[in-house]
Amino acid sequence: MKSMHSLRFTIAALALGVLVGVAAPAVAQTVTADNVGEMVQKATTAADHTALAEYFRGQAKVASENAQKHRSMLVSGPSKSSRQVWDSHCKRLIKSFEEEAAAYTDLAKEQDVLAKHVAATH
Repeated sequence: MKSMHSLRFTIAALALGVLVGVAAPAVAQTVTADNVGEMVQKATTAADHTALAEYFRGQAKVASENAQKHRSMLVSGPSKSSRQVWDSHCKRLIKSFEEEAAAYTDLAKEQDVLAKHVAATH
């Protein structure tokens, strides 16, 4: 009798697990530099697009921080004969990092729009 009760409980638990697994929404994977291209291609849910937007915002933040580091170096760089080379180096990198931050911010905004669109159509 006890084993029959255990068997019924096990079957019920398995059935519930299958139902929950099928009904649960897919959770967006963590987006990394290694999988971002794949994630962009596979994004179909609002959660997917939101995860991508967060990744791109993080990349924009890193680029902005790098630009700020070079602004600091521009101000505190060497004061002797290498100053011109130092300033040129920092100014080029500041411009590059600012452009990178802007590009990532644009990608994040696009993913936010896609996430809202997908959410509105479901």
